[in-house]
Amino acid sequence: MHVVVVSFDRWSLGFLGCYGNPEVQTPSIDKLATRAVVFDQHFAENLSGESDNHAWWTGRFQFPLQLGAQAALRPIFGSEKSADLQLRFLLEENSPIISQVERFVAGVGEIDVAPLREVLGDAAGRISSLNDLPDRSSLLWVHMQGPRFSANVDDYIAQSEAMDAAVGELLTALEQLPESAQPLLMMTAAEGEVVLCDGEAANSALAEERVHCPLLVSIPGAQQMGSRRQALTQAVDIGPTLADWLDIAANSDELNGASLLPLIEGDVGSVREYAYYGANGRAAARDQNYLLIRDEVGMTSLFLKPEDRYERADAAAQYGDVAEELDAKLTAFLRERE
Repeated sequence: MHVVVVSFDRWSLGFLGCYGNPEVQTPSIDKLATRAVVFDQHFAENLSGESDNHAWWTGRFQFPLQLGAQAALRPIFGSEKSADLQLRFLLEENSPIISQVERFVAGVGEIDVAPLREVLGDAAGRISSLNDLPDRSSLLWVHMQGPRFSANVDDYIAQSEAMDAAVGELLTALEQLPESAQPLLMMTAAEGEVVLCDGEAANSALAEERVHCPLLVSIPGAQQMGSRRQALTQAVDIGPTLADWLDIAANSDELNGASLLPLIEGDVGSVREYAYYGANGRAAARDQNYLLIRDEVGMTSLFLKPEDRYERADAAAQYGDVAEELDAKLTAFLRERE
């Protein structure tokens, strides 16, 4: 079994064609979407910036833990659990993920840090060599910074299109593999990016554009490819999904995330009823229809989703019972992690 993960520090899914933007030309990722399951409701969980990737490797909520408590969480891909796994990380230089990878997987796999062009070239070569590993499982994690923030929409579009071309180089290498060597392919980002939103909502650490992230998963030979999932998923589900595919034993009692393979294969309709996330003293709970945000002083606001994309109209007065229920769910979630 092989896995290739392509991830980014940040990328606004509003600037991907497969997520509904006809103005941005992202043909490589759009093509991937035709042979992958696209998750439309995938969210980050910890927007602190210092550790927004930790959940990928632990399957545990990092929010609202302090950094020291986060560092104490055990990675899913620990040496005793994945001794037979060939694990390599190819990381673009200057990405904040570098220190996070070193904290959680040092001593388990190999880590290479290089400029983007070198990362892409090395990744393409290692993808091509997957056919030479018939008897050993492997996980190749390719991480890039993604489009840089720009208040100029045209500039952000240009960056997104250039990043799509970079992804295209990796997809070309994958297409040249024989069917027997095809890996599970996952593409995601640790966070989105606030580009279109303005006003007070744009300054929130929990703005929709920031917490809503792309996630595409392609499984060789699966029947569900080219479809979409509306179920709520989060960063904590990444590690459990990869462990499930690679047949790595993970203690489910220690995990907050769940494998997405049953959701991809159509065996279940959801893996969670609520999504939780937070940063900078703010916390949020959401279901399929509503988002509740609690600010730094404990005041709450309720927004209709997906209608109120940029959280402009507080609907708590209209839906008081919903606000009360979500507030109670959020309180319970936070207390469990005290």
